[in-house]
Amino acid sequence: MVKHSLREFIKKHGKMDIRSNQKALRRLRTACERAKRMLSSTAQTTIEVDSLHDGVDFCITITRSRFEELNKHLFSKCIVALEKCFLDAKMDKSSVHDIVLVGGSTRIPRVQSVIREFFDGKELFRSINPDEAVAYGAAIQACILSGGAVSGAVGDMVLLDVTPLSLGVETNRFTTLFDNQVTCTIKVYEGECASTKGNNLLGAFVLSGKLSAAASSDAACGGDDSLLRPRAGRGGLRRQLRRHAGEATSDGGVRCGHPWTRRPSTSTSKAKQTSATPLSVSTGDTHPLLFAKPESHLRQELTSHP
Repeated sequence: MVKHSLREFIKKHGKMDIRSNQKALRRLRTACERAKRMLSSTAQTTIEVDSLHDGVDFCITITRSRFEELNKHLFSKCIVALEKCFLDAKMDKSSVHDIVLVGGSTRIPRVQSVIREFFDGKELFRSINPDEAVAYGAAIQACILSGGAVSGAVGDMVLLDVTPLSLGVETNRFTTLFDNQVTCTIKVYEGECASTKGNNLLGAFVLSGKLSAAASSDAACGGDDSLLRPRAGRGGLRRQLRRHAGEATSDGGVRCGHPWTRRPSTSTSKAKQTSATPLSVSTGDTHPLLFAKPESHLRQELTSHP
């Protein structure tokens, strides 16, 4: 909408240098944002800015249909994101019970209709305020962690699948570097960058046992019930990992018995920087790595897996 408004301003007044006027662009962007919100409830509105550039006032009328035409390429990205989500989750649209919209932009009528069409006309769940949905969940979780909900519906709730960032390893296949190598260290990262350099290092686990010089190991990881579950196998078969003892740290986390690198604490721009804790490898075939868990849960894990 900002680009459309700039084209209209230049077309009417011929002032090309407005593109370099950052103050004017900020004011125009604010007016366009206000108009976008108005179009969620009205069929048309005006974009008006007094003395936008060189003392020239700007005012145009824009309709909802024109707004949808200008942003159709952005609306189509909603479908791309939904398709990728179902593909990654290996789910079908028919398995969705309710569709909850979160975020102010979900109030845009075209966004709602696009999502409804994607789900074959299924009605959207509208009882939750899109601006407050995340705060609702955070408040419930805070109540549970603080011990404020000991019974009732809130007390019986369990937070599941807390993986806001993608999880992965450096490569899907690891090979031994020398004869009679007995261990292989596999690092686990979180983040959305294609390269591990731009992601957070969560920790590492060790695949141990007798490995031949030509051996290769496949690694994968997944999340379930707030547990990160890495798996490694030789020749496509999962091997048992040697258990590593964990010990409590001063910040309430768990440190692995083997060397690992803790995530940097200075990168405040990275997600979950303050909430994640060091990792611990526990016993069993799946070897869950605990992350971002309450201190009481971490102590329980240490007690059950000495």
